[in-house]
Amino acid sequence: MHKFQKYLLTAELLLLPVISILSWVFSIYLPKLRSLLHPNGIRWIATSFISNFTAMPIGEIVLFLIALSLLSTLNLRTLFDSHATQKEKRAHIFALLMLLLNILIVTIFTFFPPYILLNFFGSLSSSPLIDSIPGILFICIETTCCTYAYTSGKMTTMQDFAQTHTSLLVKFCPYFIHLFLISQIIGWIGYSNLWAYL
Repeated sequence: MHKFQKYLLTAELLLLPVISILSWVFSIYLPKLRSLLHPNGIRWIATSFISNFTAMPIGEIVLFLIALSLLSTLNLRTLFDSHATQKEKRAHIFALLMLLLNILIVTIFTFFPPYILLNFFGSLSSSPLIDSIPGILFICIETTCCTYAYTSGKMTTMQDFAQTHTSLLVKFCPYFIHLFLISQIIGWIGYSNLWAYL
């Protein structure tokens, strides 16, 4: 895997100057293309690093990794294990109650006046509920897993809290470098209009 990452990083770093040179050469013959080596192109590169990166679904990826980190704390293997401690069994009950409470709150906000999560016409299509499903799922996972982790004694300090939320983020940090470079490659190809000729 490390070899693959090394080759991928090399390819990404080589692609950036290749795209720049191709955009400059082709812009001479194809007026629709913009050169990344033209002063306007250089200005665009200098000011677009962050916007290229944030155009990627970074928030969604981070929340997904946090949710997976939290789910790994639930220890569902002990749910039906006869050797599970009383504390773990009790923690699973508290977590289940928290999940049911979340479902109850969403149900009340959706199907009872003033129908906060329904659309203007009182239906589910294109409603705030549909638009907020990722956020609602994250909150349900967050509250349920934190309830389990706290009541089972797995999360008692702020360090435990941070580790519970970031265990997978730490493992996937190197991939964010690839994501950053890929976002620049996509942005540079888009700016120069090379998409039309690829």
